[in-house]
Amino acid sequence: MKDMKKVIFSFIIPLYNCADYIIEGVNSIIGMGRDDYEIILVDDGSKDYTEEVCKQLVEEYDQIIYLYQDNRGVSSARNNGTKEAKGEYVIFLDVDDTIDSIKMNELLDNILQFPDINIAIFGMSFDYYYRTQRYRREELIPPLVGDVGSEKWRLRVKELFETNSISSMCNKVIKKTALIDNNLQFREDMFFYEDLELSIRLLAKCDKVLFSDKVIYNYRQVEDEGNAGRRLLKIPNISDLAYKIEMAMDFFIKQQDGDTIRKQLDDVLVSLYMIWVREKICVSSVKEIAHIQDDFSEWINNHEFDLNDVQVKRALKICNTNPLYFKVSNRYYYLRHKIAIFLKSKGML
Repeated sequence: MKDMKKVIFSFIIPLYNCADYIIEGVNSIIGMGRDDYEIILVDDGSKDYTEEVCKQLVEEYDQIIYLYQDNRGVSSARNNGTKEAKGEYVIFLDVDDTIDSIKMNELLDNILQFPDINIAIFGMSFDYYYRTQRYRREELIPPLVGDVGSEKWRLRVKELFETNSISSMCNKVIKKTALIDNNLQFREDMFFYEDLELSIRLLAKCDKVLFSDKVIYNYRQVEDEGNAGRRLLKIPNISDLAYKIEMAMDFFIKQQDGDTIRKQLDDVLVSLYMIWVREKICVSSVKEIAHIQDDFSEWINNHEFDLNDVQVKRALKICNTNPLYFKVSNRYYYLRHKIAIFLKSKGML
């Protein structure tokens, strides 16, 4: 790189057939006005004009690096970018999302004051779009602020999950050595909730965490509410996904001496499974719904969860409801949802 300071921060952006979004995300990083970072664009075998856009950006900005790989998925692209990163810290960004340049700039200055901290977690917004128009924004911020030791933050792990502080890898600044020295990377056999799985294992190796209540990451939520369900259709048994998350949680408990918070983690796992069931049922046939119910029933019976009354009620509904009823009711809710989104986009709701 020409006439640049030492690279301290590496922004890693995986790309796949997303040429129309690249410039906006890159500009939100460049808008910080820093000279101690790099942007690594990892093209995961795009078929559109992603390569042309990236090469144009490389020509224009010395701090941008373009990597190409055959299509192996977002986890592979992120891992590849991490290996190539020259910075002391890595920040992951999805190509259709942006950051608040001013607030990120302040956070990066702040984290440099805490050399013993391996990770910073900040707030994020969820911007809901109907076609190209944003009709709603939700903001989620961590329940803690400042540098907090594990003896405190681990006791609030359920709150951290509920505020999306754990679930995403995009609302974090991570010291690269925390990943490399602990042999941590995205599981390339996962394409759904891979962020949560790695985030849990990463936090297992962390003591102090720097929390910020600033909303820095802007996540673009597409109008297509069935996307999660269709991705789950590629997973024959949701229980297989649940066991991968459970393995990460068990690792967390061992590393953090966390038996006292097992109930919190169990609640998170059960809640996740029920969300996945709901999403997958929405796009499944009657026969597939029956299989989802059997899979859930076997999984829940193989555990000794201390379920509360609400969880018991939801579990019984999943297991005992006629699959045909689920199918018919899903069509009704789908149509109602589509109408509501349209009306909100027009300012009528």
